[in-house]
Formats: sequence, C-alpha cells, structure tokens
Amino acid sequence: MDNLISTLAAWRQGYAQRVVLYVCLMVWGVASLALALDVPSGTENSEAQIAQYFKLKYGVQEFRLEEHKIFTGVLIPIRTFSIVGPFEPPVEAQGQAFDPEAAAQAFFRAESNLVGLTPRSTMRQDGVSKRDERGFTDMAFYHYLDGIRLAGTGTGMRFTTDGKISDITLGVVQITDALLDALKQPTLSERDVRRLVKKTLIARGFDIRDIVSLELEKVAIALPPYLLWDTQVGLGGYVFDAFTGTILQEKAFYMD
Repeated sequence: MDNLISTLAAWRQGYAQRVVLYVCLMVWGVASLALALDVPSGTENSEAQIAQYFKLKYGVQEFRLEEHKIFTGVLIPIRTFSIVGPFEPPVEAQGQAFDPEAAAQAFFRAESNLVGLTPRSTMRQDGVSKRDERGFTDMAFYHYLDGIRLAGTGTGMRFTTDGKISDITLGVVQITDALLDALKQPTLSERDVRRLVKKTLIARGFDIRDIVSLELEKVAIALPPYLLWDTQVGLGGYVFDAFTGTILQEKAFYMD
C-alpha cells in the first residue's frame, strides 16, 4: 500500500510538472511568434502576418489590407490597413488621464515599422479632433518627412469614451533612400511656383485678375520625381514637378 501511495504521489508530481512545462512552452511559442513578427513592415509583410501580429499583441480580431493607387501627378501605390477593436493603446499611454493625441502618438511610436517612420518623420494631426454623438473621438493624421506631407499616408483613428482605440485606418507608402535623398535637394521656391502658375494661366487664356485664391503645398511622393508642388486655383489647379516645374497634372478649372 505504501508503495502504491508513493507511486501515485510521484505520478501527480510528474503530471503537475508536465502541465507547467506545457504552459511554459505555449507561452514561449506565442511570445516567439510575436517576436518573429515584431514589428511588421507596413510595406513588406503579408496581410496574414500583420493580422496575426495585431491579434497576438492587441487581441484584434478584424484586420484588412487593401492595395490600391492614387493619382497625384503620378500613380502612387498605397497599402491601407483597417484595424478594428476596441483595444487598449500601448502601455505607455495607459494608467494616466486620457489624452487622445498622446495615445495616438504612443501607437505610432510602438508600431513605427508598420507606419514607416524614420528619424526624419513626424505624424501630424490634420485638422481638429471631433466627438460624435456616442462620445467617441475621431482624429486624422498625416506622415510628414522633413516637415513635408507624404501623399497617401492619411490615417484616421477613433477612440471610445473609456480611452480604448475603437478602430484605425492607416495609409502606408514605401519610403526609399532615393526619396530621402530627394528631400535634401533644392526645389522651386513658393515664389517661383506662384509665378509659374500665373504664367501657365495666361498661356491657357485665363485672366489672372479673376484669381481670388491661390494655395500652394509642397508634397512628397513615393516615386520620382519624389517632390511636387500641388496648387489650388479657385476650384482648379496644377501639380508641378517641384524640381523642373513640369506640369504633371491639370485639375478641372472653374474660377471662383
């Protein structure tokens, strides 16, 4: 009888050790998988890999990736991610008074590789925060390089009333060394572009005295020529190569 009791005790102890070992292996396996994908590239990893990463890290169950193109003087390939929660923001934004701007920036820092941030990047809020009838806070951001907006990187983020991230729509484009080098090169100045717009309008037969507004923005894009001047004249405008002044796009005109 004593031998039987000893045998059962030893079996129970061995079983408990096996359970602990199994749990440890499971935790190690999940952690290893998260580490292998940490942090996924927004332009290189597959939809399945990025979805798995967000599921493991944030508990996100719904994730979609769309690949498409926009035309801003040049056709630019874009990846747009849709991440649906709600889920807690990164740890650094937890345990303090809710600040949606701080929580958004914490997310961008934590997922900098996904967003494509470089040492020369900033994520700037576009417009002001808005609160809907449920009390959710909506915010919009753009990726800026050296203070210049990067086309195709519009990001929308929504927060619940208790500070969780409800959902994110994130636009990502490829940032190459060629793009970063182009940002260091001299371009046409704002004054040059204003003159170019007026010269172009006159050549097209417009009376420049009809110009009520002229808005200019230098924009970075993922493909050559990498920098554009986007102009808005009334309800029309032009997109110029920022280096040569070549017209890359002429928008439909209706002078206000």
